[in-house]
Amino acid sequence: MNYFDNEENIIEWFQTTVTKGDVVFPVGSFSAKRVFKSIFKPQSWKLWKSSNGKNAPPPDFYSEKNRFMMEVMRVDDHSRLDQSQKWVNPTNRLESQMQKELRISGFLDNFPEVTNVFVNAVTDLPTNEDHNYQFYYSGFKHTLRKHIKKIPFYRKNHPGYKVIFFVFDESSAYVQVNDKELINRGIRPGEAFDCQIHPWFIDKRFVDVFRNADIDYLIWYSPFKHIDLQHPVKIPSVCVYDIKKWNGKYIREFPEEYIVSTEC
Repeated sequence: MNYFDNEENIIEWFQTTVTKGDVVFPVGSFSAKRVFKSIFKPQSWKLWKSSNGKNAPPPDFYSEKNRFMMEVMRVDDHSRLDQSQKWVNPTNRLESQMQKELRISGFLDNFPEVTNVFVNAVTDLPTNEDHNYQFYYSGFKHTLRKHIKKIPFYRKNHPGYKVIFFVFDESSAYVQVNDKELINRGIRPGEAFDCQIHPWFIDKRFVDVFRNADIDYLIWYSPFKHIDLQHPVKIPSVCVYDIKKWNGKYIREFPEEYIVSTEC
């Protein structure tokens, strides 16, 4: 099984890798910060109960004390529709295969104290065939819309609770490159070029997917967007939206054909 198939592993990763400087609030409401702390702080997380078993009613987690319920979902920039119109992720499929081979080989028996194995698989596909902005947006839209359709069931199972979407974004960082010739020939590993960081959390194309949905709060966690620049730039890994109070401030449109991954 892929390590992040387990929602509790995602929350643990969130709690142990995020610092205060990594978090932004488009609307600095008290309630949004309260939601964040209830999940981020291990002591507060104890007030949550898991409901992600096969026979458990959705969503994945709920807190009776706080009257919160939360659905956890994964998005990435590798997933795409195959010839049979099914969503597939070659990278996750390869990771799962490698983990299975490790278990069968008996190698992990030498490390009985290890309970979780994290595998970083590389498909060897050309960069733009492996992951790109179009895959990223299409997969994001597909995943969120699928869960948005289930919100009536969530509210039926937990009447009066606030709905939280926790989006675990496994995509790489993207930048806007204004040199079309450079994009056409492909950016080479280690090559220097002028660009601007793509702030995914205010990209209108993405935000429009959930902005008007019946969600109360959305936490967008993107831990793998690392950029190697000549001058260090701090970019957030967590954005916490108070959906009902956000007026869409800061939202911007970006030219799709000029957005490229920094991961060659």
